[in-house]
Amino acid sequence: MNGGCDGGVGNSFVGRTQGRLEEAERMFRRALVARQAALGSRCTREVAECLHNMALLAKQQQRFKDAERMYREAIDIRVAVLGDQHLDVALSLHNLGVLQKKTDAAHAAATLQRALRIRESALGADHPEVATSCTSLGLLHSQLGEHAAAEPLLRRALDIVDNWSGGKGAGGRCVRVCVRMDEIDETEPRSFLMIITSALQNLLTK
Repeated sequence: MNGGCDGGVGNSFVGRTQGRLEEAERMFRRALVARQAALGSRCTREVAECLHNMALLAKQQQRFKDAERMYREAIDIRVAVLGDQHLDVALSLHNLGVLQKKTDAAHAAATLQRALRIRESALGADHPEVATSCTSLGLLHSQLGEHAAAEPLLRRALDIVDNWSGGKGAGGRCVRVCVRMDEIDETEPRSFLMIITSALQNLLTK
């Protein structure tokens, strides 16, 4: 028996991203019950990863309620298994906050702030994943018209990116590796650095 949840179960839904995600989720749930009965808590970290990835797929299909539910399930499992300060918790919180920017902006700031605090504590104040959190939170404040709150966050993100790129202001390979665009917004085609500088320019012209 395969001891993990991300083998057959994961592969069962990855190929069903277009129009068949609900069917894939039903298959996943049935397999999940069987896995948990056989393996107990040893499977829960993999379960959380599956839920997190399924939430990403649901968001791509604009099934926002389903995506939020699965992110919350993943967060609950990760907190229970890994503790509330683990980086996997921060990742799911961050992606939930990005989703809430579209569906529940009033609560998105608290979610993104929580992810930011975990990343600062675990990685230090100048890590690229901290820049990711600062950017998403800054863009949210800008979206809400809270420009005084947005500007320092975006400037901080820009400083982190600049430091990691050796002061060249080009983003740097380290940043491109560490900062994943889908954490900010899957629909955004521009580079991470361009997102920050464009947002700052918009603020400064207001």
